[in-house]
Parts: sequence; structure tokens; C-alpha cells
Amino acid sequence: MNVQLLSKEVESYTLEVNIEEEGQTYRASIHYDTGDGFEVTFLDDKGKIIAKPQWAIDYEEEENYGGDSLGYYLEDKIGGFFDWTEGENQ
Repeated sequence: MNVQLLSKEVESYTLEVNIEEEGQTYRASIHYDTGDGFEVTFLDDKGKIIAKPQWAIDYEEEENYGGDSLGYYLEDKIGGFFDWTEGENQ
């Protein structure tokens, strides 16, 4: 049997990350979907959804004036989905 890959497209993915900001560590889930873009959800130690910290709200408000989305920014900080490897972020 011969199988040849003709195309490869990732339409969605989810990354679990730890974020250090303002002296605190936050756990977050970054979800990307080609149709909807990025969505960032903050989680507690048990994996339950919690409110976004103020710095994340402030970043998203600034994004409305032409910057990158919070999800895109965070993903870029770890090297992007396809370049991602376990270890330290930038």
C-alpha cells in the first residue's frame, strides 16, 4: 500500500499554558479555531473557569484599537503552535 499526503491543515487546537504576570502565575487555555480565531480561558488549580485578571482585560481593550488579540500574543510568546516544544517560554 502506498499512501501520499496531499495536504495537511489544522483547523483548531488548544494549548494549556502557565502565564507569569505581575508576580503571579495564571493557568490558561488558549483555543484557536480557523473560523473564530483565538479564545483565552483562565482556570483555577482544579481546572474550573475563573474570571480574567485585570491585566488580560486591559490587553483585550487595547487590542480593539489595532493590536494583536491576547490569544495570538500569548501563543506567539511560546513560539506558536507549530514551533511549540515543551520548556521555557520567551
